Amino acid sequence: MKRTGALSVGLVVLFATAARAADFEGVLKSRVIEVAVPRLVVMLGRDATEPSKVFSVPIERFVALSGPDSGVQVKDVEVKVRGSKLRVDTPAKDYYAIVDTDSASVSIVRPAEKRYLQLSKEDRRQMNAMREAKKEQGAQARKESTPPQIEVKALGKTQTINGMKATAYEVRTADGTSVGWIADGHKDVARIYKIINSGDNPINMMPSTEGQASRALASKGLAIRIQTLDLDGYHVRELVSLEKKSFADDIFALPADFTKQKTPSSPD
Repeated sequence: MKRTGALSVGLVVLFATAARAADFEGVLKSRVIEVAVPRLVVMLGRDATEPSKVFSVPIERFVALSGPDSGVQVKDVEVKVRGSKLRVDTPAKDYYAIVDTDSASVSIVRPAEKRYLQLSKEDRRQMNAMREAKKEQGAQARKESTPPQIEVKALGKTQTINGMKATAYEVRTADGTSVGWIADGHKDVARIYKIINSGDNPINMMPSTEGQASRALASKGLAIRIQTLDLDGYHVRELVSLEKKSFADDIFALPADFTKQKTPSSPD
């Protein structure tokens, strides 16, 4: 299953579930479900490649199968939010990420090592450019010049998900199909979701099918659930609950006695 680590899981979830303290301060609890292709085939046979068939399977059926060697992974993620700041703690607690949506910076803090890596908007732009250049080595010229085609279509369906009424949108890309369920209301949360996903250098830089879907749905509102089927398998990211809560200032501050690491784009 081609997926990244706990940090990227947390960040991807927060892209779809962030808010400003002027309207919301508290904890956003989310869930990430990853189903490998072999597990889909065992469960659905030929229907494993049909998005409508896969998306219609109750989410809890996949959750019940989760395990180390089951082909199904389930991760719970909590995102703390206040003002323009968001914090995502990894399940192992070995590091956490702080995102400042005002400056578009991302800081990765490692308490055991007493150090942190802070990536500014420009740092992320340069790192993304380097990553794309490496990815495109040996690629055909047509792929370099042809932008990805993304189609968004309202499906005319509504459903209550985790206590929130949502409307369905389909997102089709060259790599797969997603269905995003957009909540009615919660505009305070949706506003930062839009900021994170839009602009000339969005914080959400994931090139995956689900990353493309998140960006395409940003203008529609708050995505309570995004279901994606692509060559890597089936992926579900959903907001489980919003809990109002107050936090101390140091939760979102970088420790003063920690050492700042150089970024890959920093001069020696």
